[in-house]
Amino acid sequence: MLIDEKEFEYVQINHKLYWGFRREGQTLIAAPEKALLDMIYIVSKGLRRIEFEDLDYSPINKRDFHKMCQRIDYLPFLNKLKEIGI
Repeated sequence: MLIDEKEFEYVQINHKLYWGFRREGQTLIAAPEKALLDMIYIVSKGLRRIEFEDLDYSPINKRDFHKMCQRIDYLPFLNKLKEIGI
């Protein structure tokens, strides 16, 4: 989906992870930290592949990100998080 010349992809996640969004009109937009968490989760489920070393982590508040990650108890996610080293 294109919005303001930016490409967005919709992926359904576990309802337990349905937090960390703000509403803009009819659209829910994830905070940068939540978007990264969701991407790691989706990759850990084997639904997508991504080269994490190619990402720009400068918009990520690492303290907020790590606080969010504490809410996840899915072992493949935790292993992927360690592998990435963020």
